[in-house]
Amino acid sequence: MNKRVLIITILVCCFQKGFTQHLDTIYVDENFEVITREKFKRKTKSGFFLLATINTDTAVYKKIRFREYYGQLNVKKKHQLNQLFFAKYKIDTTKTWLIHYIDTLPDINKLYKKSGVVLLDSLGNDYGNVMSIKRFNQNHIKRLRKQNRIDFYRTHKLVRSFKDYKKIAKRENRKLCKNKKLEFLHIYGFNKKYPLQDDEFNWRKDENLILQHVFTDGNRMYMNIIVFDDGSFYAHSGRAPLEKQKALFKLINYKKWKKIWLKEYNKITKTSEY
Repeated sequence: MNKRVLIITILVCCFQKGFTQHLDTIYVDENFEVITREKFKRKTKSGFFLLATINTDTAVYKKIRFREYYGQLNVKKKHQLNQLFFAKYKIDTTKTWLIHYIDTLPDINKLYKKSGVVLLDSLGNDYGNVMSIKRFNQNHIKRLRKQNRIDFYRTHKLVRSFKDYKKIAKRENRKLCKNKKLEFLHIYGFNKKYPLQDDEFNWRKDENLILQHVFTDGNRMYMNIIVFDDGSFYAHSGRAPLEKQKALFKLINYKKWKKIWLKEYNKITKTSEY
């Protein structure tokens, strides 16, 4: 009898523990407004946004953020950036700026030995070996899409060896530095023993993380930024294709694509209301 009571007590405790650990999921749009699950799903399926998941002790927040963004700096903010860029980096502020930003430069001794894809567990930690992008696309993505996993991209990350990184650095510098109307900048927030003196990119430090405060969506910093003399800017959450970056250097292309982007965004916003 006592044994049965003990088993029942354990089961009740386990049930109560599992119940108390259940967290509500709160859906948040790109403007930090709480929305319904249905509206959230419609927006994420558009391909226009990325998804960020934030876990707290009280709830799980699922937030959408722009994959890319076309914006405008006000006159005061652009003037402040001009002063900063000239004083810190000796940059010609009348030129168009192309900024490649990274939050933290890594310790090269901890970089992966080969490039490819690494799977992530539920906590965002690596598990398994690096697989080729081809193998990943054939196996993993296909399976996740069948399961209608809208957050599939958060289950993996692309990794790059130091050797491949150096190759890409040389190629980008060769293709982008030819434009005399362009200032090409590589800027970082923190450095974990990365050998700056041997790097092709000529990294510059974001003192006081000023750029992180300017070019952020309130959730994460944009990594690829193009800024024009009039304060117009383009920001991408990762790395926009190289050819697109080169095309965007022309203000006429920027204005045309911004118009298309706004039209698509307004369409998605309107459709998601129903």
